[in-house]
Amino acid sequence: MVVLVLALGFLSIGSGGIRPCSLPFGVDQFDPTTDEGRKGINSFFNWYSTTFTVVLIIALTLVVYIQDSVSWALGFGIPAILMLCSIVLFFVGAKLYVYVKPQGSVFSGIVQAFFIAYKKRKLKLPKPDQTGVEVMFYDLAFNTDGSRISPWKLASIQQIEEVKSLIKVIPIIASGIICLVAIVQQGTFTISQALKMNRHLGPRFQIPVFSMVTIGPIYDRILVPSLRRITKVETGITLLQRIGIGIVFSILSMVVAAIVEKMRRDSAVNHNHPDGVAPLSVIWLTPQLILMGFAEAFNIIGQIEFCYKESLKR
Repeated sequence: MVVLVLALGFLSIGSGGIRPCSLPFGVDQFDPTTDEGRKGINSFFNWYSTTFTVVLIIALTLVVYIQDSVSWALGFGIPAILMLCSIVLFFVGAKLYVYVKPQGSVFSGIVQAFFIAYKKRKLKLPKPDQTGVEVMFYDLAFNTDGSRISPWKLASIQQIEEVKSLIKVIPIIASGIICLVAIVQQGTFTISQALKMNRHLGPRFQIPVFSMVTIGPIYDRILVPSLRRITKVETGITLLQRIGIGIVFSILSMVVAAIVEKMRRDSAVNHNHPDGVAPLSVIWLTPQLILMGFAEAFNIIGQIEFCYKESLKR
């Protein structure tokens, strides 16, 4: 048990370092000031989601099947070997990457901006017709060389812009909760459905679990160029429109899931299986998973791209 807990702990630490950093590090490889760089960023978000979802499908089907039917040692060994290969590739390409120098914590700047705003909430602004008052107004916050005495006494323009960007994206992030609630169901409700359905494909193979189907390449290579010709928008449609469409797909996926669940339950009741398993094929779960894939491609990736581009405007 100690070995197992340590392994899960190391896995959590590793994932905490890789997953939040891999996406922004990949985006840093493109120059957002050029047309080619902006197009590369748009494609990168879509392809990142695509590869992640494809790997997830393989992990939740083939790897789980090997663990469950062949060998747990082999099932854990395959991801370990692949991870080793990824580490080797990472260091081989280390000299080719673009590195953006760290600029400190964004959160400390936000806290400082709010602190200074609260501290100076009763301070009166200088009137335009009073010459020299503006200099006196900031005099106590600057050194003789023009630098700030303390970041806790005067906020920079960048700090204020970061706070404004954060406030602007909060409603968008909050709206994405609806979509995320639908997507996370594939790890709970959808798996519970699949385990109580007929998962056989042929006489021997049994599908371990199901995962949502991705449409990243379709969106990036087919939908975006077609929509771009119509809307004249670089990304095909605006990011807010993309996020809204994703929310609609997430709602539709739950409606379809409810309909399929009623079919599954009625089938189980009518056949009175001792384990409550319905003879209904697990393929019936495909429509809701396809809709979840659309929801992710439009909403989740749209949100990430929206937040990234808003941060560039500060």
